[in-house]
Amino acid sequence: MDETIELILAKYNSQQLSKEHLQFEATALKKISGINSNTLGEINRGKVDFIASIYRLLGLSENHTLDGLIYKEMVTHLTARERTFIEKHDFRAITTDKCAPFNLRSSDGELSGIAIDYWNLIQNKTHLQSHYLIADAWQEVLDSLKGNTADLTISTGITDDRKEYALFSKPYASFPIALATINDKGFISSASYLQDKKVAVGRGYSAYKILKQNYPDIEFILADNITHALKLVSDGKAFAAAEIFPVLASKIGELGYTNIKISGTTKFNFDVRIMVRKEYPELISIINKGIESISEDENKTIHNKWIAVNYQQGTDYSLLWKIGLPLTLLLLVFYLWNIKLKHEISRRKSAERQLKHLATTDKLTKIHNRYKIEPLLDQQLGLFRRYHRSVSVTFIDLDNFKKINDTYGHTNGG
Repeated sequence: MDETIELILAKYNSQQLSKEHLQFEATALKKISGINSNTLGEINRGKVDFIASIYRLLGLSENHTLDGLIYKEMVTHLTARERTFIEKHDFRAITTDKCAPFNLRSSDGELSGIAIDYWNLIQNKTHLQSHYLIADAWQEVLDSLKGNTADLTISTGITDDRKEYALFSKPYASFPIALATINDKGFISSASYLQDKKVAVGRGYSAYKILKQNYPDIEFILADNITHALKLVSDGKAFAAAEIFPVLASKIGELGYTNIKISGTTKFNFDVRIMVRKEYPELISIINKGIESISEDENKTIHNKWIAVNYQQGTDYSLLWKIGLPLTLLLLVFYLWNIKLKHEISRRKSAERQLKHLATTDKLTKIHNRYKIEPLLDQQLGLFRRYHRSVSVTFIDLDNFKKINDTYGHTNGG
């Protein structure tokens, strides 16, 4: 900085500024530049949006979109072959818009949801290009992958039959399979409780395949979708409905069921993956790299956006003894400690009062000593100076009192 100032003074000081003025400018500009926060020269969407809003307020710009204005550096490391593969394809992503909160239509008619947000994130990180095909039912999604009329779908799970015609990415999210019943049913601590009971589940859904494989004695009712499954429960035709927790909770709220609750979750988690037609193994490799680059903060942002749901859940009373007794003992310890602490605080306050009295009171005469009088005198003098009130100080002294102390001692004299 000093060398630059000297150069300006020697060759470029057309405004005849002093060295002190140039030093002040340099210090101020250094703060504004953001050089210490590693933002010098950075261009991001937030900065550009802010600048654009100022121009719009000044009437100097119309409300043009800024999409594509800022170059996005590829976050993930792709091979030359993978980059070439991406450049040659605009992939057909098929999904439904009836599976909230994974895939749904927003108020403005655009696709939104957990799966959409994750897919957009993966595309941004890898520069994948795709367009959506909307299916009326889940079976249509599967048929499109089988028949190669679509290239991928963005939220599904692995099953043995699907492995025959598709490839699967790593999971980008995982949710438990939950169970919904009528309100008067108790807490379901395990799916084994559902054996010999009727359970409604979507035809071809991953939840059905997982539960069917592990609990063949459950009497499954294959519903057209989760809406149909919940209606069967509400009408008393099924004991429970099974589906991924976010979908089940969202659909109960969306349909306004007041007689249905989520009564428990199973031990099985549904790993949400992207399913790709078998002819595109390169695409799986690229998608997996995108998933691996998703940060914990990005995961939290999506989950907090879509999984903030309220639901009623039963209680597993078998846990009360294990949890309740230690908790009661812990509360008792806190209570006794609190009583002891209050006693100690009271004792210390009493001691403080006694020490303060001894420090400010003459032991023999029992009147205030100089340590008490001096702050009182300062206070009165302060009032005198502020309000111009009259003030007086009276001294009382005994002549030759020293002789009494010398003759009878300070204990008797004072």
